[in-house]
Amino acid sequence: MTTVILPRVEVSAHAIDRLSERCLHIWQESGKKNGIGLMSFFITKSREAYATLLKALAGSSICVSVCKISHEGVTYVFNNDHGVTRLVTAYLSEPNE
Repeated sequence: MTTVILPRVEVSAHAIDRLSERCLHIWQESGKKNGIGLMSFFITKSREAYATLLKALAGSSICVSVCKISHEGVTYVFNNDHGVTRLVTAYLSEPNE
């Protein structure tokens, strides 16, 4: 069994509100069926999304303070302030994102 360590991401109440309004069906189709609560599901998904960015930037000297990451049909918007990564909002991804 391999343990995947995901980055620490704070999730704002606003982001959870937007996810529950805009992306509830994603949780209902996946998380709820597997007994995972709404907040836990979206926290994990946001951490997975941010991990893909970190993997893509590994070894580079690029510093990201605000970014959007499309992951599994949802676009997550992060900011990084004083070393703290925060999910500020999220919405359904457009086909070209």
